[in-house]
Amino acid sequence: MPMTPSKIIFSDIDGTLLDKNRALSPQTLTAYQKIRETHALVLISSRMPKGMVYFQEELAIQHYPLVSYNGGLILENTKGDYLEPANILFDQSIFHETVKHISNYLRNKDLNLSVYSYDNWYTTKQDQWTAREENNTRTQAQHVNDFYFQEHKIPAHKIMLMGDKFEIDQAYTFIENNFQTLDLYRSKDTYIEIASKKTSKGIAVQKIMTEVFPAINIKNTLAFGDNYNDIPLFNAVGTSIAVANGKPELKEIANFVCAGNKEHGVAAFLNTSLHLI
Repeated sequence: MPMTPSKIIFSDIDGTLLDKNRALSPQTLTAYQKIRETHALVLISSRMPKGMVYFQEELAIQHYPLVSYNGGLILENTKGDYLEPANILFDQSIFHETVKHISNYLRNKDLNLSVYSYDNWYTTKQDQWTAREENNTRTQAQHVNDFYFQEHKIPAHKIMLMGDKFEIDQAYTFIENNFQTLDLYRSKDTYIEIASKKTSKGIAVQKIMTEVFPAINIKNTLAFGDNYNDIPLFNAVGTSIAVANGKPELKEIANFVCAGNKEHGVAAFLNTSLHLI
């Protein structure tokens, strides 16, 4: 039985916790092992659950919450059938009619449309963009035709568009102007990640602290991150640490900046600077 933690660590995954091989390095695993009795570790990412649970297994933290889709789906634990209703702490998706309208707009565009719903990933193109995401996240997409979202009522925890920057710019403007309930995030010039405005990593932190760790003061929380979607996360926790490879805007608001993810920055901070908090 794990000990009750006194502090909570929220960590982004890609660009933050993972090394150059998109894996948990031995340094990171060892660093957390040293503090696991006092610090809970909650993974918080834009990934789908099945793209995260294997990291939880490596870290032996399946008894702690898992935050996927930037807060759109929060699971209390991932042991066994983790998508059973009893394991779902929070569930906020984009209405299927919105998914249908966006897919209709994109039908004649040369963009990769990916729709994520629970542990399902649907894509209209089996191209280099899909192949890259499959390789990076160790998950498999289901290829569907351009009319699939017109014919099926698929709610989406996340919609992702990938492709040429010019077309991505046009799609961003169209969606921003026509769907005020959506939050758009550019992780790269060639990507748009779309979620409900009712979700964010910051909202996820509040939900978890209220319902899972009510006895722990928010001052005893810390977070690691690298990108724009980590800004709400940093604003929600007691102490924020940006990795050196993070966006300038994120590093500007962080309490600390540690080494980059390829230099095992999270591990280094846990080993040498945790006493500063």
